Amino acid sequence: YFLPEAQTTALIFKKNINPKILGEVSQTLANFNNDQTVFIASVDFSHYLTPEEAEKKDKQTLELIKNFEYPQILELNQTQLDSPTAVYTLLETAKILDTKKMKVYAHTNSARILNENLNNTTSYFTIGFY
Repeated sequence: YFLPEAQTTALIFKKNINPKILGEVSQTLANFNNDQTVFIASVDFSHYLTPEEAEKKDKQTLELIKNFEYPQILELNQTQLDSPTAVYTLLETAKILDTKKMKVYAHTNSARILNENLNNTTSYFTIGFY
């Protein structure tokens, strides 16, 4: 609607992909970069945890992202991050492009959004790299 001429390409990552292959994908993506390119990783963070547990796990995950700690990101399980390979690839692409500054625009979870005291929640971040 807002960008009717935009072209998109979706990539779906399996959980257990060799980091070398992820690096090759990141390099390929970086080769396509220009002033009209945006890379987006749509990823849920904490799952099936209480809001308090999710908050703790999200802080840990955010620190890994801020510090570009790839190996540790790949070790995260579904309760902490549903697509570590997508986050790894996005971070590696950002590093190749020397876009390592980041800003957290939002952090919330389904309990906050619904304004309910849920026993388990799914959390979300909106993060930009520049």
